[in-house]
Amino acid sequence: GQKMSKSRGNVIDPWTILDTKGADALRWYFFSAGSPWTNRRVYEEGIDESTRRFILTLWNTYSFFVTYANIDNWSPGAGPSGPTEHVLDRWVRSRLNATVRDVTEALEGFDALAGAQAIESFVDDLSNWYVRRSRARFWKSDDSSAHVTLHECLLTVSKLLAPFCPFLSENLYGNLVAGQGRVSVHLEDWPSYEDAAIDKVLDSEMALARKLVALGRSSRNDAKIRVRQPLARAVVLLPAGETLSGQAIDQIADELNVKRIEVVATLDNLIRYSVTPNFRTLGPRLGSTMPRLKTLLSDVDGASVRAAFDAAGVYEILVDGAVVSLSPDDLEIRAEEHEEMALTQDGAYAVALDLTLNEELRLEGTARELVRAFNDQRKAIGLAIADRIRLTVQATGIPGEAMRQHGDWIASEVLAIEWNLTDTAADSAGLQAITVEGLPVNVYMEVVSRG
Repeated sequence: GQKMSKSRGNVIDPWTILDTKGADALRWYFFSAGSPWTNRRVYEEGIDESTRRFILTLWNTYSFFVTYANIDNWSPGAGPSGPTEHVLDRWVRSRLNATVRDVTEALEGFDALAGAQAIESFVDDLSNWYVRRSRARFWKSDDSSAHVTLHECLLTVSKLLAPFCPFLSENLYGNLVAGQGRVSVHLEDWPSYEDAAIDKVLDSEMALARKLVALGRSSRNDAKIRVRQPLARAVVLLPAGETLSGQAIDQIADELNVKRIEVVATLDNLIRYSVTPNFRTLGPRLGSTMPRLKTLLSDVDGASVRAAFDAAGVYEILVDGAVVSLSPDDLEIRAEEHEEMALTQDGAYAVALDLTLNEELRLEGTARELVRAFNDQRKAIGLAIADRIRLTVQATGIPGEAMRQHGDWIASEVLAIEWNLTDTAADSAGLQAITVEGLPVNVYMEVVSRG
């Protein structure tokens, strides 16, 4: 909290930072931590945090692209070069064009902070939504549009980043255009953008979808339901006038791992309202009839009381043959969530997850846990991402039944060209013991071909 001063001995040696953190990490921290004319704290932890938040996120996204492009033997120029119909491709290209516009305007106005923030926001969207939602499209897909789109985004980001992080951007650029005879990112023209490619409606819809996904995840956390457990439905509350396209709904359903989405205009069917009399205001007025009023109100639908207050400002009830008029000050209306729903609300938006599980959903959840456990086992024995295997599983009870019903899907997810389920100890040679949902499962993986 003090100004750096050699006399105080609190000066950070710049060469120590350059040698241990790198020049680009220091540059990015200064560009993104605040405006140049404001005082700021300079400390190693702050540089580390900005590096983790942005540089490592960008590098991990790039690393993901390289890994799967190599697996699919994809290279620039292979596949479609024009716009694709997939909603995620259209959305991220819209965000990319808007980012180029925002960074260009910021730098032309000598506002490096706004430019850095625009790039960081886009990389966060690219990593935590586009790549997250598109993972399946990068794996041995007949459609290479995801590779094309991600390559375009990373290449453009390398150009936008060149004034901020010259060494990182040069490294990214060189690898992304390898073999094309292009010399340096610093000799490239500045990226241009197309206003027609910026789809504000789609951007708003995808922002809404991400907001609803966050609410749904919160509902899962509150209910302590693991993410891999499929649920029957999610009920979504939207303000009047807001809608979601079928493609956006599909993204929400897949991300929340629910079978269907129901959009509603009110939460009345998801919330019960209990009504309690205010004894302080009603006691002096009703006297001995208070116990009777309390009994009657316990059977009243609280939603009808709220509706009466909204319409007329009073709620009338018959007590021992006499009509009693009650105002909002006379009653306390409490919202109680439905026992089988987990609800999270943020203003006019809400997501409620149906927690009812049948046998089919439970077995599908166990199948997903088996996939996670088998892929962890692949890593533990040193298999490469694309190695193909034969899979032998010894399991009984719920894991065994999940394997019987979902074995082909499980095999496809762990790259097993063959699979076999046994429940006898006689066939256990070479099996490795693992645990799935607290239950013992033995597994053996034999490599068939190297990826």
